[in-house]
Amino acid sequence: MEMLPGWTLTCTAVRAYPSQGACGKHTIMAFSEHQGRKIAHERAGGRCEIAIDDVCSSEPDTVHHRVKKGQGGLWSPSNLLVACGSGTTGCHGFVEAHPSWAKTEGLWLLSNMDPLIEPVHMRWEGLRSWWRLDDEGLLHWIGDSPFEEIRLRSHH
Repeated sequence: MEMLPGWTLTCTAVRAYPSQGACGKHTIMAFSEHQGRKIAHERAGGRCEIAIDDVCSSEPDTVHHRVKKGQGGLWSPSNLLVACGSGTTGCHGFVEAHPSWAKTEGLWLLSNMDPLIEPVHMRWEGLRSWWRLDDEGLLHWIGDSPFEEIRLRSHH
């Protein structure tokens, strides 16, 4: 895999917001809407995480629930993706209009699926790849094998 300039492979996850450090432990928590949105937006770094070619405006307008709220989806950061558009426009609208495709990308999960476990094909810092999200704002990069995880850490 080609790495971004200034990044090295050193751990098993990357924290999207540097104020919390690069490494963290997973804890199970209940999140309010405000808390979930805040962590997801910090992880996204001011960009659309879905980033569909020829659709994306890159502006972080809303959040998309991977497991729909009506299906029991929670406000946990692992279940949220920051998206451009609304439920009918931009990347968010594209996902809603193309659920079969979105399911193959991990963008749309069924009610019996766990967003902490299910990977998602998304963009982070210009790198479009498969990631597993956690509820602390960490992204776990998944290589050729789901067992091969690395942690990216800036050495600034």
